[in-house]
Amino acid sequence: YSRAMFVVLIVLWTCLQTGLSQFVGRGGCPKLDVKHPFDPRKYMGCWYQQESFGTELFQGVGKCVRATYSLRSTGIVDVYNTQEAVSSTGQPRSINGTAGLKDPVKNEGKLVVTFSVPVVGKVKSDYWVLDTDYNNYALVFSCFGIGNLAHTEAGWILTRHRNSSEETENKVNDALKRAGIPRNRFKKTDQENCESKGCN
Repeated sequence: YSRAMFVVLIVLWTCLQTGLSQFVGRGGCPKLDVKHPFDPRKYMGCWYQQESFGTELFQGVGKCVRATYSLRSTGIVDVYNTQEAVSSTGQPRSINGTAGLKDPVKNEGKLVVTFSVPVVGKVKSDYWVLDTDYNNYALVFSCFGIGNLAHTEAGWILTRHRNSSEETENKVNDALKRAGIPRNRFKKTDQENCESKGCN
């Protein structure tokens, strides 16, 4: 508990110091509806990050960001995130982790992801699938909070293909409206001129 609170305090402080305070809010994390029922098996595979907000502290600044999920027989999900550096001299970066349903009985899109962070150790974070059709798009939300004192938010728009279609964009916009999250909070992720061929 003390380690988790230490991480959250660092995140909140850094947000305020680096101009990311627009993603810091008073009080506890918002209560948002998530995908229900949620089928982890259909969610597995490769997803491309099209847009995001509040992720700079965790991901840094990169391009060609994608995530691959695979389901073990035990129900644990292996997570593999990778991205390419913006500069031509930068090296591709990746991070591995695991995820699991927060409450398997509820059969909803609330997961907990665990990553190993240097110095800090293992860090857990919420991974809420607010909406997805499994085949085209997913709207994901995460929140770090200190009780009811303050919190910081992050969000992702993921698609199955590197270049999303107009139909997929319309579905994403509808999902954002249902969730009450403004589209202008998100920043476009560069998926052009990627060195990797991707998953499709």
